[in-house]
Amino acid sequence: DPRLLWFHGDGVCLAIDVAADERASRLFGQLDQMALEHGALVNLSKDSRLDAATTRRLYPGYDEFRQRLHDYDPQRRFDSMLRRRIGV
Repeated sequence: DPRLLWFHGDGVCLAIDVAADERASRLFGQLDQMALEHGALVNLSKDSRLDAATTRRLYPGYDEFRQRLHDYDPQRRFDSMLRRRIGV
């Protein structure tokens, strides 16, 4: 039962470390598409290149999380690179 931005569920978690270059960008773009097609999740705390649009598509609870965080912190006093990158 996916909620908010929880990286939780049954299955396998695959971690791949590669040099950040154009080939890696294409590879991870393809992996993102596969994740979307198969209902998989990408770990937000491990993937430093995932953007807001892809996060919104991957996580059904994205909009609820974003709204709840805004309600709790409307002045954005608690900020991070992750928060800015995924648009919450």
